[in-house]
Amino acid sequence: MLEVVFDECIPEEVAQGLRAEGHDVVLIADLSPGVSDLRVLSYARERATVVVTADKDFGDLVYREAKPTSGVILLRAGRIGPVERDRLLAVLVEEHAAELVGAFTVLTQNSLRIRRLD
Repeated sequence: MLEVVFDECIPEEVAQGLRAEGHDVVLIADLSPGVSDLRVLSYARERATVVVTADKDFGDLVYREAKPTSGVILLRAGRIGPVERDRLLAVLVEEHAAELVGAFTVLTQNSLRIRRLD
């Protein structure tokens, strides 16, 4: 089981699929709407969880500003529909859960890149 924190830009419906698989999903929109990306990253790090986002600014926080994180999944789903997006995320978590903590992961319709942050 993986615990993840969903940034506000990820629709709540996406969380339902992961919850159905037994994963613990926290929605920032429920906790603290409008909170900064830095605070989302800090919240997830305090809980040792992975942030799921579609916001490329998290890459800047992690790589340019060297902000500490326990992991980020950047969904770059483009124009694919919600069913396919949800399936891609579910497969990622199911097959790579152990690799996602402590990594910056970019998931697109056609590719997956998991980069360790150690």
